[in-house]
Amino acid sequence: DSYFENLQATADKVYTYGSASYSAVAVVSKIPVDASGDEYVPFLELLHVDPKSQGLGRENLMLKKIKDDYPGLVWCQNNFDNASRLAAESFADGLAKTSDKKTFAWYGNIDYKA
Repeated sequence: DSYFENLQATADKVYTYGSASYSAVAVVSKIPVDASGDEYVPFLELLHVDPKSQGLGRENLMLKKIKDDYPGLVWCQNNFDNASRLAAESFADGLAKTSDKKTFAWYGNIDYKA
């Protein structure tokens, strides 16, 4: 499976900001926590703001909307550009680095079930 096919299969919600320009986009997917697939953790796959729109607060607006919709969320800081990573980090309750140097962050209740 390609990344985009997998993303399409697991995407829970797609957020966009900015009328027709789509100057910001975020994708939250469902990551199964057990083999049954009945329980999952919401995972922020993508948070991207067009470089021309960075620094205008769009990252924070997107993250506030996501936080309203999800009581807990996990993401990999390494998946974001600098502006998005810094904005997301400001929402984190915790950070953890893996042995392969990936940094995961989370906020809230991550024992989430659909």
